[in-house]
Amino acid sequence: MLLCSSTLLFSCEEEETWNPQDSSSWGYFDGEINGEKVHLQNTIYKDYINKGSRYTHSKKFVDSKRAYYININVLDKRDIHLRCNLMQFEVGTQYITASIPSFQEKDDYNAVSCWATDSTNVCNEFEVKASRPVKLEITDIKYFYDNDGNAYTLQPKLIEGNIDAVLYHGNDSISIKGHFETK
Repeated sequence: MLLCSSTLLFSCEEEETWNPQDSSSWGYFDGEINGEKVHLQNTIYKDYINKGSRYTHSKKFVDSKRAYYININVLDKRDIHLRCNLMQFEVGTQYITASIPSFQEKDDYNAVSCWATDSTNVCNEFEVKASRPVKLEITDIKYFYDNDGNAYTLQPKLIEGNIDAVLYHGNDSISIKGHFETK
């Protein structure tokens, strides 16, 4: 009887299913790129969105908030890579008018970089025009907390926001508009 009831107990437990949102690297982008609807959720080697720390060489940004970047990468079709650097990372809307020179690791200003591969596999850098700044709205930041309830502001747990950007390379342009979340 005991064996039968313990077997019944274990068979009634719900099987846990893995939810991608529980992953520490989860992120998504839902919007339009060049007028085409795009929904991406992180995959291992393909499209992805992520965030990370930026280190600056300027003392004007040294406080409890570290600068961050947000990447949105759509690696099918045009291989579009978009990176937004934010030096003052907080909830609110920022208008970014500067582009980041290719592969520059340190900068002390809000900036955007974007590059895309064309049909001949040439990588082109797209830039922000001051007359059409990138609108980046951070709508929510969730933090990890210590045992005393203090937020670890150096490492956000989740960033949510909206982007509206048009970036240019000669007569070509890339339009990116949508909502994102990233861990």
